[in-house]
Amino acid sequence: MCAKSINSGCAYIDSYASDVLSGKELADEITIRCIEYHLRRLAEPGVFLDVEKTERAVELIEKYFGFNLYPWQKYNLALVHAYKDGDVLFRQHLIVMGTGNGKNGYISGLTWYFTTPDHGIDEYNVEIIANSEEQAKTSFDEVYHMIDRHKHRLERQYYKSKTHIENLKTKSYINFNTSNAKTRAGKRAACLVYDEVFMYQNYSVINEFRASFGKRPMSRVFMITSQGNLREGVLDKELEIAEDVLNGKNDALRLCPMIYRVSSEEEALDPDCWVKANPSLPYSPTLRLAIETDLASIKYDSEIEENFYTKRMSWPKQGREMIVA
Repeated sequence: MCAKSINSGCAYIDSYASDVLSGKELADEITIRCIEYHLRRLAEPGVFLDVEKTERAVELIEKYFGFNLYPWQKYNLALVHAYKDGDVLFRQHLIVMGTGNGKNGYISGLTWYFTTPDHGIDEYNVEIIANSEEQAKTSFDEVYHMIDRHKHRLERQYYKSKTHIENLKTKSYINFNTSNAKTRAGKRAACLVYDEVFMYQNYSVINEFRASFGKRPMSRVFMITSQGNLREGVLDKELEIAEDVLNGKNDALRLCPMIYRVSSEEEALDPDCWVKANPSLPYSPTLRLAIETDLASIKYDSEIEENFYTKRMSWPKQGREMIVA
């Protein structure tokens, strides 16, 4: 597909899709298939992209969180604002990429935006779920500290405690939950975020939250994760489902997969190919330095080596022998 043929009506989608599909930005075959699938769904009759809300979301997130969204983040944000038949086009978003690319920062900004009047839905409640409290609090704490930094503007708009953030006008809240919590919130949730899905061995916690989910309009689920060493768990099943969706076997799921990885073990050692698993790399010198440091360390530490391939490059490789220089 040539770049000039992409005309979704949203610059964030057209620009990013053009760069990937034209080869301007290196991408693995599965990333290309994801984007082709998105474009196919967006071209369906009756699909509406709310460009105005997308641009307002970008403006608010960048203003209050103090960072510029990367092209892949703006692209996904636009897909979040795709609608069909009076509801969201994509009900579930699966984002898989190398660690350190800003997926938590993106979710922090997005979930906070969902609580604002600009999103336009009252009581649009967000539950963030992870296996550990530290991970579950990552995005929650980012929102909490952001509100602190902007007290002069936001303190009258939000109630916040160490466990609950609520917009006083929309009554939309953000909570965090751990997989071992004795009680399950989420009965009034409009948005569920499952963080670091590779750590989930089974669907028990996921199903508990989903059991009473979806009663609010425009409900959405986000699964964000790097790859991990636990196999045959939830992530592997979700990747299998994503394959069916990308092959056109189940559009009814309304799944939006966005999967990044290198294309081979050899590419993991080639800095020119790192962008395939790390779409934020061209814009983040800090991320590049971290990956370069990990690469320099793998011949001394088998655990770093394992994490380099699996978490940095989205190329799971178990039982590897330590690389010798």
